[in-house]
Amino acid sequence: MDIKDISAQMPWQKSVGKRGLKQIKYAVVHHDGERTDNGVYVDIARYKAEASYHISKGWGHLSYHYKINKDGQVFLCVPEIEIGYHAGNWHVNQYGLGICLDGDFSKHDPAYEQIDALEALILYLSTQRPDIPFLTQRSFYAHKEVRLLPTFCPGPKITDLIRNYRQL
Repeated sequence: MDIKDISAQMPWQKSVGKRGLKQIKYAVVHHDGERTDNGVYVDIARYKAEASYHISKGWGHLSYHYKINKDGQVFLCVPEIEIGYHAGNWHVNQYGLGICLDGDFSKHDPAYEQIDALEALILYLSTQRPDIPFLTQRSFYAHKEVRLLPTFCPGPKITDLIRNYRQL
């Protein structure tokens, strides 16, 4: 799996806080709720616009560490040591990574390439990162499972995938 690090290209206003990699013990999977079938889809430009929107809300930077585009490419958008506002739960934000797939999975299913990339990223983070020792198979959650207020995110197909992975 190839992860493209674009974190240095992303708009940035301020740090929300930092933690060591050994403090990370959750990863939360999201969808961004945006259409990807409108014919105007440029992933890095899209992520920069999303970061600017998050900055306008006072969140300092893009809230997700990883983004997965509709073609299954994985991008590191925010350094893993940086805390992001993504879970709707401060405890999970402090100790969690945010992974976000492009698309609105309340209206359609994710692309097969996205599912494959998500599975590869989860496997990589939970089995091949000794520098993040507490991020294990049982550490991955759908956004709807950790958010303090109800949400549909990331849709039933991704939620089922995450729950099934935890049960393996």
